[in-house]
Amino acid sequence: MTEHCDRPRSARANVIVVMYNSESTLPALFDGMVANRAGIASVTLVDNASADESAETARKLLAESGLRGRVLRAANTGFAGGHWEARDSFDDPTLPTLCLNPDVQLDADALLDMIEVLQGLGEEAGIVTSTLVSTEGIEDSASRRRLPTVTTGALYSILGKLVPSKFRYNQIESTAGGELVAGHAITRVEATTGALMLVAPQLQNVEEGIFDRDYFMYGEDLQLCLRAQRSNRAVAIVERRPSIHVKGVSSGFPRSWKSNRAFHDAMYIYYRKNLSISPIDRALVWSAVWARLLISSSVAATARARAKRAR
Repeated sequence: MTEHCDRPRSARANVIVVMYNSESTLPALFDGMVANRAGIASVTLVDNASADESAETARKLLAESGLRGRVLRAANTGFAGGHWEARDSFDDPTLPTLCLNPDVQLDADALLDMIEVLQGLGEEAGIVTSTLVSTEGIEDSASRRRLPTVTTGALYSILGKLVPSKFRYNQIESTAGGELVAGHAITRVEATTGALMLVAPQLQNVEEGIFDRDYFMYGEDLQLCLRAQRSNRAVAIVERRPSIHVKGVSSGFPRSWKSNRAFHDAMYIYYRKNLSISPIDRALVWSAVWARLLISSSVAATARARAKRAR
């Protein structure tokens, strides 16, 4: 792999990290950012009213890292809202923005590879991500998704994981990364995850920020990918050594009621904004989503109770 000193110093991006009770994952986050310092112009960490020491820990680690940046405190208006809080925090807003979850540890030089691909896409530049896996080495299925259609969106909203995998919009696409852009193998997908998302300046709305704030903590990444598609801009994965994504820190595992509610709200919001054709289908999908929410919340509560008894 090319060393940092061989990369053009103009290849930089701003980084936004939105935190919520993220203290435990911040050391690994900063390890990853330090390993990518050559690609980072500035970092803004937004603390969404955490109950732990996320903001204080972030300030300490930021000072130790030598990275240029700041920590902002904000009311918890969600993932999209946190990114909106950071909208005016960068000296050069014309740079691409890396939306980075606090529970992601970037592999060394992953950001520079992503920037090179984004630049190599030219007028197609939209969103670039990189291979992302769990701590067990399992690829994050949200990295490679199709955008929901009326059929797949409605089916998944109603039946969830009971839907056969070939009919799920969030099923991993099987196409291999055969296309070369700026010397990197890439796979084009319809949608990817907001946990690791390099966004071209052309997709950043000055008034509203990067993500649609009608969403709280799910769905905004799909909405942005749809905006990229409608703008004839690419969504691509750089096929390279993976970065690590530790899921469930902010949302809980199983999901807390608040997180689960936001997840199901996002299903309906996306359907209403992009797929609905009449008030009747909206009412049916809304009812089905709420029924699914109640069932999944009951299952999650039972799982948490069992885990608590097992301790």
